[in-house]
Amino acid sequence: MEKFGKQNDVELLLYLGRAFVKAQKLDDALKMLIKARHADPTQSLVLFNLSIVMQKLATQTLKDEKANLAAVLKAMSALQLAKK
Repeated sequence: MEKFGKQNDVELLLYLGRAFVKAQKLDDALKMLIKARHADPTQSLVLFNLSIVMQKLATQTLKDEKANLAAVLKAMSALQLAKK
């Protein structure tokens, strides 16, 4: 992306984020969608997809029986943020 000067292309970052979600690489999807959000904070589609990824990550953490308290609290705050 950087080779072609597309590191801040919101549409490309959004597609990459969706591809990572389909590949079950939610951490990478979150990173791409945060980059897209920084590139264009007015893009509502990016915000929608970011909320979905945050919900999925939080749900995974809450289902994990070995998750520590800090991870659970972080997941709960992510769910509250995604809800907004």
